Amino acid sequence: MRFLKDYFYIIALLSLASNLAAAKLQPKIVTHPLANTILTQFSDSYGRKSKKYIAPLIIKSVDQQALIDFCSKKNNAPDVYGTSRRLSLTDLSPCHDEGIQDFIELKMGSGALITLASPQLNLKNISHHDLYKIVTRFDYKEGNPTPNSTKVWGDVSNKIPFAADPIRTFVPNKASTLRDIFDDRILLAGCQTLPEITKIKSEKPKVYQELCLASRSDSVVTEANLSDKVSAPSVLIATEKGMITFAPSSALNQPEVVKNLVAINGFKPTLESIKDEAYPLAAPIYLYVKISSLKTSPGLRSFLKYIYSRQNKDHSELDSSGYIPLAPEEMSEQFHLVLKGKPNYQLGDPQRSEK
Repeated sequence: MRFLKDYFYIIALLSLASNLAAAKLQPKIVTHPLANTILTQFSDSYGRKSKKYIAPLIIKSVDQQALIDFCSKKNNAPDVYGTSRRLSLTDLSPCHDEGIQDFIELKMGSGALITLASPQLNLKNISHHDLYKIVTRFDYKEGNPTPNSTKVWGDVSNKIPFAADPIRTFVPNKASTLRDIFDDRILLAGCQTLPEITKIKSEKPKVYQELCLASRSDSVVTEANLSDKVSAPSVLIATEKGMITFAPSSALNQPEVVKNLVAINGFKPTLESIKDEAYPLAAPIYLYVKISSLKTSPGLRSFLKYIYSRQNKDHSELDSSGYIPLAPEEMSEQFHLVLKGKPNYQLGDPQRSEK
C-alpha cells in the first residue's frame, strides 16, 4: 500500500532520550512555512528553554521509508508522524512489527488541493471521475489497463470551448507537499468512483495499484514546482490556454486566482466545504505520536501542548501555507488528549477496525 507523503506538516521530533546532550540540540528546519511559524512562536514563548528541551525536525519528503523510520526504536527515530489522511492498521504495520502499539491520534487542521482552469476554458465544474480520467496513466478496458487515450478537451466534454484543443495539466511534482492530496484525492479516490475498478482491488491488487496510483507522463500532464515563480498557478492561468492546474487552499486568499476556481462534483472549495470535507479534494491533517516518545520526552509534550494551547493564537483562519486550524472546541479536545498522555489508537485493540 502506498504511503502518502504528508501534505502540510510532516513533523518528526527527535527524542530527548538520544545519547546527545539535550542542551546541544538545536531546532532543525528543513521546510514548510507552517512548521516554521509554529516553531518560531514556540521559541518566542519558551525562550532558550525551547532549544534545551526539544529539537523538532520537519521532514521535506516522506514516503514508506519515512513511516518505517517513525516505527523504529532507534534513539533518533521520529516521535511524531503527520499525514493528510487517517492512518489505517495496515499503514502502521511496520510499528506493529517493531512492537510499537500505542499512539495518540491527534487532529491538526485541514487543507486542500484547489483546482484552477485557464479563463479560455470557462470551466466552472468538473466531475471527480473526469478529473481522474484526465490525469490517470491508464484506462481500464475489457479487464485490462491500457494507455490513457484522453487527449483533447472534447474527450472529457463536448460542452467545453476549444473541444479540439489538447489538454494541458500541471500537477504537483513528487517533492511537493501537495503531491499527497493529488495522489490520494484525485488518483486513488477518483478511480474508486468506477465500480469496475473497485471490484478488482482484492482480485488483482497489482492492476488496481496501477490504475489508482499512477499518473500519466505524456504531454497531457506536466509535473511542476507550483511554488516556483515561473510555474506558480497564477502565472500558468495567465499564460497557458486550455489548461488546468492546482494550488494549496491559500489560493482562496488571492482574488486573481479565485475567479478561476473549478468546483468538483458541484462543490466549490471554501473554508466551510474544506473543513467538513464536502469539497472532494479536502485533506484533514492528523498527527500520530508514539506514547513511548511522550513518556521519555518532556519537551515533546510541551511542544504538542503548545500547538493546541491558547498561547498559540497567531494562526489566521487561513494562512499562507494553506492551513485551516481546528475550531476552538476541537483544539481543546486535542489539548486534553495530549495532557492525558494516554493512547487513543492501539494496534492490538480488537475493537479497532480498519479505516
